[in-house]
Amino acid sequence: MNFSWLKSKKGFTLSEMMVVMVVFSLLSVALSGIFVQFFNVEKRGYADQKLSSDMRFTLEMIAREVRMGNIDYRLTGYYGGTVPVPTDTLALLDTSEAQTLFGLAGTDCETTNDCYVFVRRNGTDYRITPEELAVNKLIFYISPTADPFTLQAAGTYLANEQPHVVILLEEKDIKTGDIVLKMQTSVSSKIYKR
Repeated sequence: MNFSWLKSKKGFTLSEMMVVMVVFSLLSVALSGIFVQFFNVEKRGYADQKLSSDMRFTLEMIAREVRMGNIDYRLTGYYGGTVPVPTDTLALLDTSEAQTLFGLAGTDCETTNDCYVFVRRNGTDYRITPEELAVNKLIFYISPTADPFTLQAAGTYLANEQPHVVILLEEKDIKTGDIVLKMQTSVSSKIYKR
């Protein structure tokens, strides 16, 4: 047998193999860096989407209660003719005159991560927002500030406007700490008593 064709071919030298290994290593490091960066962007996008979804749920829950009820102008702090604007508490009455109260629990919500939105029904507080989210702000702008359903002795009402509420909510993700979202909505009551 003639194996002369094997002897005529040249192989790779050690220096060529080292150059190829270095180039391959550099490409591997660059590609893994791109993959890690893509993974971090994807993770942040997921956290942003979850935060946004949880905020929409909280706002929709409050909005549904406002639509189906009336503002309770008798609440301590509201009573006396006018609601403070803005306020951090929203009191509502359903059709059976049962009170529902929305507010923010915790202290120093702008700098700590222990604040959350609660709803109080029948004297019991229920947490609305998940534990992995911190609420920085919950503000209600109630209009009119005076009860439009209270008839005065002169036969007039305190206000001639359908009650509506502007809700401002600001939350952040506790895990990442840098994702802060703000949302607001405006909703009016469907019930008009007069």
